[in-house]
Formats: sequence, structure tokens, C-alpha cells
Amino acid sequence: NRTTLSAAVETGRSQLEWQNDADAPTLEDYFYDATVKAAWSKVGVSLSAGYRDVGPNFRSAGAQTMRINYAANPRAYQRYGNAQS
Repeated sequence: NRTTLSAAVETGRSQLEWQNDADAPTLEDYFYDATVKAAWSKVGVSLSAGYRDVGPNFRSAGAQTMRINYAANPRAYQRYGNAQS
């Protein structure tokens, strides 16, 4: 009979700048993702809970791995696509 508990946290930040344009803004933002898992082998029960927060100006090539439903309003990102729509 064993009880296990685990936690995982991932964080990151991004910064977007335009070179040779003094009037262009610098965009900085963040994300974090946390998950907690527990398992009780004696009763065969496992439970997990997680939370993710992504800033609206977060930019990352790796963040583009999420599936996008263009027929619905975005939940995690306020804008998507090349035109930032």
C-alpha cells in the first residue's frame, strides 16, 4: 500500500523588441504552469489538478503547439495569427 504525491512547475518569459525604432514598444510577458498529482494504490485512486496562466503578450515559437479553433474566441491568448487578430 503506497501513497505518492508529485508536483511540477514550469515558468517562462518572453521579450519582443524592434531594432532601429526608438518609438516601438518592448513587449515583455510571462507564463506559468503548475500541476499536483496524488495516487493511493491501496484503493486504486489517483487525482491531479493543475493551473496555467499565460500573459496576453507572451510570445514564443514553442507556444504555437496549442490547437487553435478559429471558429471560437481564444481562451489562453487574446490574439493569434500573423496579423495579430
